[in-house]
Amino acid sequence: MPKEIVIVEDNTEDSLRVIQCVQEAFPDGDFRGTAITSESAFCTTLPRMQADPPALVFMNIVLRWDDPRAPRQKPPEMEGHGPHLAGFRCLARLATHLVTKDIPVILYTDLDPSEFRLDHLPPNARFLPVREEAGMPDFDNRVVKAVREFL
Repeated sequence: MPKEIVIVEDNTEDSLRVIQCVQEAFPDGDFRGTAITSESAFCTTLPRMQADPPALVFMNIVLRWDDPRAPRQKPPEMEGHGPHLAGFRCLARLATHLVTKDIPVILYTDLDPSEFRLDHLPPNARFLPVREEAGMPDFDNRVVKAVREFL
């Protein structure tokens, strides 16, 4: 049975890029991808993930509340992190359920990591920087490596 990998990304180009990286990590095609484009869509999908947990969640920290193509929805009260750090709120939602709390999560963003705290991440979550740094492989290679290590 193929592994399900949930990609939580509100930018279509970036979502396709991540899917291509996952395809490289699983050249035999032994995965199925599910794309989620907003925090509200994540909340809607959460019960399905609780009933049938994915093998991995790959999530952008910076995420819109609603899909830009859908009618505008009012976001919930933004507690904890700024309104653009929805990935942390989605991670917290996964952590509150017995079935989803241990799903491996790879968080990423092109923001400077010093702009937010990463020391509070649960053991099932890992941060993957997008910004290129001296001596680090490019982002695509890091995605492939992280997916292979987690699975």
